[in-house]
Amino acid sequence: MLKYIKILILSLLLIIGCSGGSHNNPTILTGIFVDSPVEGLTYETSTQSGMTNSRGEFNYIAGETVTFYLADILLGSCSAREKISPFDLVNGIITDVELVAVNECRLLQSLDYDTDLENGITINEYALNEIKGRPIKFDMSCDDFTNDPDVRALFGALNGSGRAFSAEVGIRQLRTKDQALAHLRYALGLDDDTDDDTIPRNTYYLDADGDGYGNPNITIINETQPYGYVSNNLDCNDSYASIHPGATEVLNDGIDQDCDGSDEHPVRNCYQDADGDGYGNPYIYSQDISCGYGYVTDNTDCNDNNPNINPGAMEVYNDGIDQDCDGNDTEPLNTYYYDGDGDGYGNPNITTMAICCPQDYVTNGNDPDDSDPNIP
Repeated sequence: MLKYIKILILSLLLIIGCSGGSHNNPTILTGIFVDSPVEGLTYETSTQSGMTNSRGEFNYIAGETVTFYLADILLGSCSAREKISPFDLVNGIITDVELVAVNECRLLQSLDYDTDLENGITINEYALNEIKGRPIKFDMSCDDFTNDPDVRALFGALNGSGRAFSAEVGIRQLRTKDQALAHLRYALGLDDDTDDDTIPRNTYYLDADGDGYGNPNITIINETQPYGYVSNNLDCNDSYASIHPGATEVLNDGIDQDCDGSDEHPVRNCYQDADGDGYGNPYIYSQDISCGYGYVTDNTDCNDNNPNINPGAMEVYNDGIDQDCDGNDTEPLNTYYYDGDGDGYGNPNITTMAICCPQDYVTNGNDPDDSDPNIP
């Protein structure tokens, strides 16, 4: 009988022990990663791991530290709690001087599939695949982050993938610091409006071929110049970098390389310059787009066999040769006025033509009374 009593007591103790042990299992809690709820982040604690869902949820046990990754890029760690933002991964204070958190917000918001941050941020598998393996660093100024080669390359790949973003959105660009902070504060309930209407916005044009000239038909309005866009709209063919204003035109090939509206140039008259003095023979010419060797556009040479005879030559008077091609070999005649009273002023009504200086004549005709030397 005593044997059966001992067995009963041991059984009761075992049951009580097992029942009491069930109260030692820790409770799994749920938190939310917010910059809008972000779907697609990898997280891990000492006991939990996984990927945030469409509500931005992750699991943890009280007292644990949680670490978040964007693909294989470390975002940071902090004590696990109900709501975590990129700033909690730094020090919990929302300020634009926390460059790591600011740039993380900018990138996460820019990766949303449909750009509608009101319905959460969805980073799909195609975007994650493009992100994986890229050495993205957040610890730099906002301008440096915008122009960072690795960030630019990432967005080039994402825009080119065709599946990382909604096709209805168009070319994606990195959001600005002001946009990112305004939205985060709104998502955390700190502001009522996500828009900052005081920020000036400019129009930028897509430069798909990277030649520095933009497509006038594809534009975006933004506070800063997005990657792949320029401020001018002068490109006439944004598919070929060799076609833009200032490019070398290949004439008559059916392509307007320099965007001047024509593939042809007007022909011109080209005159033979047999003596090489830069002046052409008006009687021997051809028509061409440009004048070749031995031809010029001038046609004023009166003797194309002598380089010393042309409109720019100096005339040697009365030698029987018209050196300057003005049609005359004699020295030109000048007008002189008779000065009857010898006062140096001539009578405007009495003149003569001469090469130079006839006696009693002067070069002016300003004497009103040529009989009185006292009246000039």
